[in-house]
Amino acid sequence: MTVDGTNSNEQVILVTGGYDHTIKIWQPHTGVCQRTAEHTDSQVNALDITPDKYLIAAAGYQHIRMYDLVSNNPNPIINYEGVSKNITGLGFQEEGKWMYTGGEDCSARIWDLRQIQIGFRYHVNCLLQKYKNNK
Repeated sequence: MTVDGTNSNEQVILVTGGYDHTIKIWQPHTGVCQRTAEHTDSQVNALDITPDKYLIAAAGYQHIRMYDLVSNNPNPIINYEGVSKNITGLGFQEEGKWMYTGGEDCSARIWDLRQIQIGFRYHVNCLLQKYKNNK
């Protein structure tokens, strides 16, 4: 689950995903589901919203899919592949130029969103999980 909209004048966005292979965008004040997108081939292990609030990143087994948050298109607009196991954590650099992922293949990856490709890959000796410190 991801919630964004920390300032009182920002629209609050609530996005959920899980083992039902769907991503849901909710109106948190009413509890109404505004939109559902299929995340085919995999459960959703991790979600995040880009800093500009235009895209949702959904990570699962062996891939990351990016969905357009602004349009009503239910299909992913970008698909990142090349990971051998479950991706269990992801997030974005503050300016939205990079996305980081980690997971069961013991690799931390930094993806260049400007070129839609992996920028760096690091092997680590433990399972990675994302920690986000919202100050």
